[in-house]
Amino acid sequence: MVITSLQVKHAVKNRGYAWFDGNLDYSNINLVGIRNLDKDNTVTNLFDDVMTLQFTLGGELQFYVWSCTTDPGKKGVMEYHNVGGVARLVEG
Repeated sequence: MVITSLQVKHAVKNRGYAWFDGNLDYSNINLVGIRNLDKDNTVTNLFDDVMTLQFTLGGELQFYVWSCTTDPGKKGVMEYHNVGGVARLVEG
């Protein structure tokens, strides 16, 4: 799946969430997690979601996309190595 910076910006703004525009380097960043909606809420134990980062640097738009998981799988929940547990990204 190819995701563009414009698609992410429109999706965030259409849901009424804050979107940060700025011309100063690193002054405003937009970090957005996008859940894979093709899995019907099935826990896949895969990095099948994406995280996007968008900001301005030197007057030019920077946009990055990484594979991630926004909802940890069963192994992550049952065998975590952090005493604080695992994180789950929730909408909003």
